[in-house]
Amino acid sequence: MTALVQEIVPIVPARNRDLRNRTSLAQAVENTLTMAYRGLIKIRRTPEQLIDVTVQPIIFTLMFAYLFGGAIAGDPSVSTWL
Repeated sequence: MTALVQEIVPIVPARNRDLRNRTSLAQAVENTLTMAYRGLIKIRRTPEQLIDVTVQPIIFTLMFAYLFGGAIAGDPSVSTWL
């Protein structure tokens, strides 16, 4: 027969926590630039992704503004479903 053992971890106030494991601002910026570079490499290999990322938000913005704009705003001149 097996028994489950649960370790009780004390809650340490925020002011007493060890902050040595956090990354510095320079490391965070370096990691961000590394991930952006890797993303650009993927886009260079498949340019269709660039079109997806740039065109889709523009299409959605135009669609919601002009196609559904009156329905979302509650325009009374737009007929509603019965």
